[in-house]
Amino acid sequence: MTKKRFSGRQAAAALAGLLAVAAAGCGSGGSTSANGSLSVALSDAPPNLGNVTAVNVTVMKVEVHPGDGTETGDTSMDPTWKTCWQGSRPFNLLSLANVTDVTHLPLIVDRNSLPAGHYDQLRLIIDPNSATLTVSGQTQPLSVPSGGQSGLKSKKFDITRSTNTVLLLDFNVAQSVTLQGNGSYQLKPVIDVEPLTGTGSLSGKVVDASGAPMGALVNVKDASGTVVGSSITLPADGVFAVHGLLPETYTLEVSATGKTTATMTTPLVAQGQTTDVGSVTLN
Repeated sequence: MTKKRFSGRQAAAALAGLLAVAAAGCGSGGSTSANGSLSVALSDAPPNLGNVTAVNVTVMKVEVHPGDGTETGDTSMDPTWKTCWQGSRPFNLLSLANVTDVTHLPLIVDRNSLPAGHYDQLRLIIDPNSATLTVSGQTQPLSVPSGGQSGLKSKKFDITRSTNTVLLLDFNVAQSVTLQGNGSYQLKPVIDVEPLTGTGSLSGKVVDASGAPMGALVNVKDASGTVVGSSITLPADGVFAVHGLLPETYTLEVSATGKTTATMTTPLVAQGQTTDVGSVTLN
């Protein structure tokens, strides 16, 4: 799962070796000296959905909305939205949870040209007719009442001239999928947008006293004690990953029901790298 703050992330960096998909450039002007580029990767926050083993969606389009930072009101029908990628790309979102190396996450948008400047929103368009969910071994339709438009609000970022800006879309399945009274499931996408340029990652594993992996909540705190990222480990592997962290030293706070909370100071997070803290034991 990625961190939750957005400011001060304009350093130039690129994610080499990510799975790329062909796409047309944003806008109609093509590549010019006044343009930068945008790459968009997709991940998922670990779910807590009981017997759900797959959440399948097909992404049809990625759009961005240019602005001056003062936008208010509904912009969903604004003609200034720019299409950065269009096609048909299926994902099982559960397979993207707690991926420790961001270079192993799929790119939906890969270095597509955009005019340099400020952008106030980014949104995914999801095919509402192909979304499915597998629970207790049975696959059933997953209704998308928004018609597939995820409408991300107040997710601001800047495109710098001659620089590739890399964003991570953290698709929070646990908050997006809800069980209805009639036993069906509904998808209302909850997606965080995090900048990856100029940042690093933390990863590790939570185990019990016997060394067996376990489920736990992992909070990442900065020097002021503010939680800037979190992850939920699954009992099957105990692995956690937090991306989009500025190069700093952090405090990990790991907790689980019936266990003593563990804290540790991490090594310095390095830009463009994943810092593995190893195993964290809860007694």
